[in-house]
Amino acid sequence: MHGKTELPYRYMFLADEFDQSTTVGDIPIESKHRDLDLNDVAVKADNAWEKMRDWHNRLEKANDCELAGRHDKVA
Repeated sequence: MHGKTELPYRYMFLADEFDQSTTVGDIPIESKHRDLDLNDVAVKADNAWEKMRDWHNRLEKANDCELAGRHDKVA
């Protein structure tokens, strides 16, 4: 510590000023992602590389350059 220049931590002087039982998640903010489950949008690592490689190969052939969505089966 620095003695005279040491500043108190937030919890030492702001704990009495704010309601500590409220979390950021409790604040009613309208958001499209409020109920988003990250497991639903997670990219599975087991086949992500394969999908990217296949897409790159199709791109080089100038066929179908659209990357398959996460629910699409790799051809």
